[in-house]
Amino acid sequence: MKSGKKEFLSLLCKLYMVALLVALPLYTGEGYWNLGDTKYMLFKNVSCLCLGLWLVVGICGTDMRSFRKWRKAVSMMDLAMAAYGIIVVLSALLSDYGQLAWKGYGGWYMGAFSQLLFVGIYFVISRGYDGARWPLYLGEIALFLVTLFGLLHRLGIDPLKLLVYWSYRDWEYSHMLSTLGNINWLCGYYSVALAFFAVHFLQEERIWLEAMLYVGAVAAFVLLAIQGSQGGWLILMVCVASCLFLGWGRLAVLKRVCGLLTGFFFCMPIMGYLMKIRGNKAAVVLDGNIYGRVGWHVWLIAGGICVSAYGWLWRKGRILDGRRAGRLGKAVLLGGIGVCMSAVLIFLLGRGIDDSFGNGRGFLWRIALESFEAADVKDKLLGAGPDCYGEAVFNRLGAGSDVWKGDHWENAVYTNAHNEFLSQLCNVGIFGTVSYLAIFLIGLYRCWRGIRTGQGGEEESGDGGAGGKADSYELWVGLLAIAMYGAHSLISFQQVLNAPFLFLVLGLCEERLRRGGHHEVEEV
Repeated sequence: MKSGKKEFLSLLCKLYMVALLVALPLYTGEGYWNLGDTKYMLFKNVSCLCLGLWLVVGICGTDMRSFRKWRKAVSMMDLAMAAYGIIVVLSALLSDYGQLAWKGYGGWYMGAFSQLLFVGIYFVISRGYDGARWPLYLGEIALFLVTLFGLLHRLGIDPLKLLVYWSYRDWEYSHMLSTLGNINWLCGYYSVALAFFAVHFLQEERIWLEAMLYVGAVAAFVLLAIQGSQGGWLILMVCVASCLFLGWGRLAVLKRVCGLLTGFFFCMPIMGYLMKIRGNKAAVVLDGNIYGRVGWHVWLIAGGICVSAYGWLWRKGRILDGRRAGRLGKAVLLGGIGVCMSAVLIFLLGRGIDDSFGNGRGFLWRIALESFEAADVKDKLLGAGPDCYGEAVFNRLGAGSDVWKGDHWENAVYTNAHNEFLSQLCNVGIFGTVSYLAIFLIGLYRCWRGIRTGQGGEEESGDGGAGGKADSYELWVGLLAIAMYGAHSLISFQQVLNAPFLFLVLGLCEERLRRGGHHEVEEV
């Protein structure tokens, strides 16, 4: 009986993963009309069904001994998730905005109810996933289809008839893409989903599958580069930097990263030429058109450099020898990244972050901080309520403040700060923001520690191949996804096409750590 129950819950978990990874990104309903509502309703209905069924079946027939056993296996991540869920509920209960705090703004729906569903995703996946890869591989196929439709859209080819109501002069024609809609939503999706593709390509040992993954990864890189939002480039840079960091000391991984970048750089001018010959039919975001800033020869030079690097790695055979060299290489890489980030920070501070910074994001960041400073003690600690940013900020600052001048964002009243952590600060306060940040930091720490120790509990030597017995697909995916999502969230927002996938990945990593025996050191 218990075995049948366990098998049912495991199957339910995998079917739920397929619904999230495949159905959610591909389903469009009535096309781009009310696409946010369509995606959310699918997410809500499927989640309520699966999570509710999981809870009912899981509790039935469970004795107190099982509860005590479960209590003893609580990890740091479990505590952070539980703390975040509790604070979200308290924030909603004490909110001045009633149902808005529970449901969220129409089209977004990031209220307390959705936040609790995200937490539920983590706990179901972390307790119900059995390591089967086929749901994740189906998710990779969905990502490839999203990429294919996106590239075709950029060429003015619309096999799904999503753009039939607009011409090339319309905003929607260039800013709505693939089956995901708004290009910012698309970037949010790729900030998590790209991790599956990238890691699978880096670790795959079968030649035929490696070649297919290579094509898909290059196509995804190209789409992120030409979709029109600067967030796409941020995701690409973080993805490449994370892959180099994880693969440092592994010759096979470094060669594949070089090969991936080579294909990306060489394909960019080809895609530019195809868009040029398509003329007005091509969907181009004028203010985010990379081809207007970078000439074709630059792409070819960058590709040539990557080819040279690949050739050098091929001839070298081994670039690192032993654990100390691997640690030194990673230290150098981290130092280089730190220098680059410091240089960018100095540049921004010297230039100044005014209201126009980041296509108007500076304005939203400023009013978010001003609103937080003007909040009372309750709102500072617990926020105005989940997804109540728009109401709280705009009402709190008053009609005479800059927020109502309409000089930015085309007179729109925005529902978030286009910085997820600033939005959380206004929505769920200091307590909620700290617990939310803890999820990211604990996730990075646990994933990296799990990768270092491996399944056998011994530190990796640093000179392995593409994967190695000590490597974990899920943990690599987790580290990349957290890094990309975290970086992108600095200029973007929570929505139904990114947050559920992040919590799903966190659940995968937690399950992998438990299965590998690494959770004991984190038990409370």
